[in-house]
Amino acid sequence: MVLLAGAARPGDAVLRRQAGMLAPTLPAPVRGLLKLLRTDLVRQVSRNHDKIRATGTDVARIGGAKINAKWFREYLDHDPRDDLARLGMPVLAVTGGKDLQVDPADLAAIAELVPGPVQTWAAPDVTHLLRTRPGAPSLRAYKEEVRRPVDPAVLDRVAGWLADQGAAADTH
Repeated sequence: MVLLAGAARPGDAVLRRQAGMLAPTLPAPVRGLLKLLRTDLVRQVSRNHDKIRATGTDVARIGGAKINAKWFREYLDHDPRDDLARLGMPVLAVTGGKDLQVDPADLAAIAELVPGPVQTWAAPDVTHLLRTRPGAPSLRAYKEEVRRPVDPAVLDRVAGWLADQGAAADTH
């Protein structure tokens, strides 16, 4: 199994971390407005999680935005650690070293949780989109990044690992 930018913590924790990581990358006017309103982005995200959990419909409006509330409720409460602990097959877990959405430190948790053989790799200068990003990572750069191909080192690592798994299966 190949896990690409996979988290090893519940969805609500992933989203709170994202808010903390993304806040400094917001445009200066937005950061200024948040400061003026004395709004802590992580705290606001947590309040929105509570509002989403209080909904019972598939779609809801949170902060004026229409969202897939059913998916969010499921994501917020899903803990992938239980699933990871059940993986008995070989696993390659790859995350970008500049991932703003999934903590690269989750690779260590994945290695501890998965009972089968595990290889992990934090791809240097690679973002959540698995594209190379020189300089500081930024959510605003995603629009440009997604137009470029996946980092060749990521593709090579995955292809090499899969080939090794195929060769190992042939010897059994």
